Amino acid sequence: MKNKVSQLLFNITLIISFMFAASIVREQIIYRVEGINRYKMYRLIYYGCSYGLLGSILMIYTIKIDSTIILDLRFLAVTIVCLYAGMVPAIIAACIIGVMRLLLFGITASGIIGAATIMVMALLSGWTVRLPYRPFIRFQLMNSISLLCIFFSLSFLFKDIMHAATIIIYLLPASFIGGCLVYLVGRYIYVSRVTTSQHKKLSKMFSVMVQNAKTGTMIETPEREVAVINQTFCDMFDIPGPPNQYVGLKSNQLFLSHAPMLKDPARFLKTVESTVYSKESIVDEEITFINGKIYARDYIPIYEGHVYIGHYWEYRDITEKKKAECDLRKANKKLEMLSMKDGLTGLNNRRSLDKQLEIEWEYALKEKEPLSFLLFDIDYFKAYNDTYGHIQGDECLKEVANIAKSLVFDESAFVARYGGEEFGILLPRANQYEAIKMAEAIRQQVEQRAIIHQASDVFKCVTISVGIMTVVPSENIQLISIVHQADQALYEAKRTGRNRISVYSHHKEADSNV
Repeated sequence: MKNKVSQLLFNITLIISFMFAASIVREQIIYRVEGINRYKMYRLIYYGCSYGLLGSILMIYTIKIDSTIILDLRFLAVTIVCLYAGMVPAIIAACIIGVMRLLLFGITASGIIGAATIMVMALLSGWTVRLPYRPFIRFQLMNSISLLCIFFSLSFLFKDIMHAATIIIYLLPASFIGGCLVYLVGRYIYVSRVTTSQHKKLSKMFSVMVQNAKTGTMIETPEREVAVINQTFCDMFDIPGPPNQYVGLKSNQLFLSHAPMLKDPARFLKTVESTVYSKESIVDEEITFINGKIYARDYIPIYEGHVYIGHYWEYRDITEKKKAECDLRKANKKLEMLSMKDGLTGLNNRRSLDKQLEIEWEYALKEKEPLSFLLFDIDYFKAYNDTYGHIQGDECLKEVANIAKSLVFDESAFVARYGGEEFGILLPRANQYEAIKMAEAIRQQVEQRAIIHQASDVFKCVTISVGIMTVVPSENIQLISIVHQADQALYEAKRTGRNRISVYSHHKEADSNV
């Protein structure tokens, strides 16, 4: 009994060892074949021949039950190769086993029946493997079909069903125990091979992707050794030679040797160390090189589950992007400045005056300081346009604007074209006396410029009328009131004869003219 168990275990060990060996050889030889179709053909032939050889060996190392009953497990070679490689390798293996049966034991009736039986097993196993069952169920079905084939062939050969049944009874536990062990090992090899193959494909795809990426990429181990580095990264840091030569080196050595390329090397190195220590992701951190290049740096700590396995660094050249952003900011600033300017006179426009008035009002409210606003327009300007034409009218407007601008020396004062022939001057921290003084200077200068205006009912030269409002802002006064009240003062100056100044008073609609 002990001898029989030893022979069974030897056969099972032989099968398992052969399966591992066949898998290793396949890894070394078949995977190197180029072309999908050639690879598939070579794979089928390889498995068929390999397991045909295994079945032939199993015929030699038999399990002797007694003087009349000798068992072998050659059929397991056919079922296992059929399960994991398909019908074609199973038929190839069966053909080899059948031929070897005739060569080893002679061309006899039993030899021919044995060869035919193994072929039938291969065909039936090929049909069974396509059934929509789990692999283990299909394997046991193939095993059972093989035992039935053996039973019928033995019954036909010996003409004795009882003798055939006796052999099957002995073969059944051997095939079941051996089959289960062989299936489990085969499953392990198959899953490992598929997983390894997938990992290799993914690794190759990732490697190709990294090497061809337009971004500088480096992956480090937890010990800060370079695991992956691409040519773009080397080009960015001016690192010579092919990138593969730096795999295994400490990454901080690369950074230290090329830190002088950076505008702020000390800050760069400190940031790298603190980032690695904290293991917190960063995105779009800007790094500036002394050659003017600007890179955006990303960092991602790599985890497998909860286990920390490395660092991922990526650098992107954003020099052109930053230049475009800078140009856009300049263009927007220029556009904003243009939108705040009057196209004819070059003064600030009403929109910018309204914004500046809000700023100065808030400041005067906070500091409790006076704020003066002058609003003036050109007397009988419509008549001037009708008499001299719009082109000359535009020249008149520009001349008056230049006079106002030239007489305002305070940097905080704000001169604007308010609309049409109206102009406004905002005088922060100016009291009423200072506002009157400024208004009278402008009025006199316009009059003295002696711009001919024959259509004027006031004077035969261009003149202006001015309305003044001075206020110390408070919570009870609305901002818009300063404009409205200056406008009322201007109206009063026009009503009382033009070419004069009128100051708004809270006690009367407008003070006596100046």
